[in-house]
Amino acid sequence: MAGMNHREDEGCRRYGATLSAAMLCLLAAGCASPGPPHPPSLALPAASHKMSAERIADAVQISLSVPERTTDHLIIHDKRLGLRLCREDHPGAACQTITGAAIPEFLYPGSIITLTDPLPPALATGEPRLIAYRVELKNSRGRSAGLSAPAFTLAGAAPAPVQHFQVRGSRLGVVLSWQPQPGDDTARILITRNLADPQARHKAAAHHQHDQETFITEDQSRTATTGTMLDNSALEDVAYSYVARRERTLTVAGHTLTVLGADSPVQPYTLHDIYPPLAPTNLTAAGFDNGTVDLVWEPVEDPALAGYNLYREDNGARRKLNTQPLTEPAFHDTTVPAGAASRWSVTAVDASGNESPATTTLLPRP
Repeated sequence: MAGMNHREDEGCRRYGATLSAAMLCLLAAGCASPGPPHPPSLALPAASHKMSAERIADAVQISLSVPERTTDHLIIHDKRLGLRLCREDHPGAACQTITGAAIPEFLYPGSIITLTDPLPPALATGEPRLIAYRVELKNSRGRSAGLSAPAFTLAGAAPAPVQHFQVRGSRLGVVLSWQPQPGDDTARILITRNLADPQARHKAAAHHQHDQETFITEDQSRTATTGTMLDNSALEDVAYSYVARRERTLTVAGHTLTVLGADSPVQPYTLHDIYPPLAPTNLTAAGFDNGTVDLVWEPVEDPALAGYNLYREDNGARRKLNTQPLTEPAFHDTTVPAGAASRWSVTAVDASGNESPATTTLLPRP
């Protein structure tokens, strides 16, 4: 070019060479051979790995998680998944389709569903034996990846229902009682307590209680004989409901499984602070020549105890000697009327004003 010196001409040639090389690289990249083609996805739902079977009375409850991905790890977008539930009545048996389990029409990926299989009489009676459940998940075209792994439970007779389950209040808490089952000390008693009033949740939460609590008998041989249990964590003025059932744990064919009996009738109960402390014992009186009397008694062990009330009866007229509950199990009476036929009685009283029965003593005569 006219007017361009040698150095400028050399720079233009280098820039043109660099630009040409870059364009050649882009063309080469655009013409690269594609990799091997991937086969189209069959969109088969993956097998459910979170599946369980629980025997409850004469039925089996099956819980499973609907998978969120296909067998080739793609997210499932199919909203019309189908499900087949089947049962193997003994190891190695064919898996028989169950039609009465109320399978939902729509299975949403990631959801958890619960199915119930009412057992035929042949499987709900007799000796304990192993049965298994499997599921087959199908896409909207009816295709599946096959049956899931088995979830085991037990056939055979379930534990007997809990008879005469009753609930009552006491000073120490809620007393739960039932009729023991003769000859059956292998089954534990499970007692479930539920909050009956949702409005009480804030009070229960403040005491680290949940909507549902389960109590288990620890000494099976003792409770099989006595049929009683104490719920000492029940809160006052909170409405609960209680239900009881038996649980037996067995090991069959290398599988340790539990079988639950039927629920007892639900027992509603609300504990109120209406129960007095125990009555004091061993009240004694010692008189002196100056007309005074010392009274002592055995103390009452009660965390809610406020103290004691002391009464004196003179010739049939009874009056309380203290204005505030006595905090010690002793009293020095300086107001005994001369020549009166006096006797004293003492009661225990709690912070709510509940008063125990009285213990009485007469002043010994010389």
